[in-house]
Amino acid sequence: MNTFMGRSEFQKPANHAVRTFSSPFLTVSLRLSRQANSVPSHWHDYDEFIYSPSGLNRLSWTTQERTIVKELLPTTVLWTPAGVRHSAKWDSSWYSAGILLSKEFLDSYLLQSNLWRPETTVFINASEELNMLLKLAVSQTWLERIISNPAFARSAAVVLSSELADSYRASAGARDISTEKVPLGKLNDYIDANLARDLSLRDLAEVANLSPHHFSRLFKNSTGCSPYQYLVSRRLRHALSLVSSRELAMDEIAKSTGFSSASSFAKAFKRVYRVSPSEYRRKLASE
Repeated sequence: MNTFMGRSEFQKPANHAVRTFSSPFLTVSLRLSRQANSVPSHWHDYDEFIYSPSGLNRLSWTTQERTIVKELLPTTVLWTPAGVRHSAKWDSSWYSAGILLSKEFLDSYLLQSNLWRPETTVFINASEELNMLLKLAVSQTWLERIISNPAFARSAAVVLSSELADSYRASAGARDISTEKVPLGKLNDYIDANLARDLSLRDLAEVANLSPHHFSRLFKNSTGCSPYQYLVSRRLRHALSLVSSRELAMDEIAKSTGFSSASSFAKAFKRVYRVSPSEYRRKLASE
């Protein structure tokens, strides 16, 4: 079993069972403590996302900046960026999953998403989609494919990054002192139901019941990206699954996800995923 975790200083205590499954982009580390204990100070050169499928009693998480004491619920994700030294202790035995995404991969994705990584540990309120993906990520099927199929691992990392970024934006928006919020859930439903349409800023603003100018400003403050960038990211997320399924031609995928042409779709796809949709499909077929 591959146990690569990046150039980590982590020393595994004897009273922990840890199994790690790796690819160049994505690592899943499953940990089960055998008794109440702690993890000594360490760091990773991968960004680390920790969650507990079954919930967790009180957790104390310490970085250079602060100590956080919090209940880590199944719907809560703990994000510690690469290079941030941290330690932890908890009150009772627990099962957790660590999703580690390559710093280089995540840097590229966050840049394209117009999203900055936090400087220290933050808690994310996981969306329903992210919670389902995290549970899926620790299933045996995913773990086997992560090891054996680099193209699948990259695709999984892209989808996880997208959902993590969305949940981070939503969590950051929820912490905003403003009482006025962008209805992201309602907007997502509208965008997904109208992907093939040429949606305008006015269309999105009407869903939020705001003027285009006020909607654009509020959206940027709440999510860290423009409405147009957000719309393109959701189009590409759907397009990625269609490219992977190999059922539609590229021009059909472009049309069904709202791109003006196959060339504009290919350009946007390559800008984010660093490979053209045709090349990506060929790599999947060769695995």
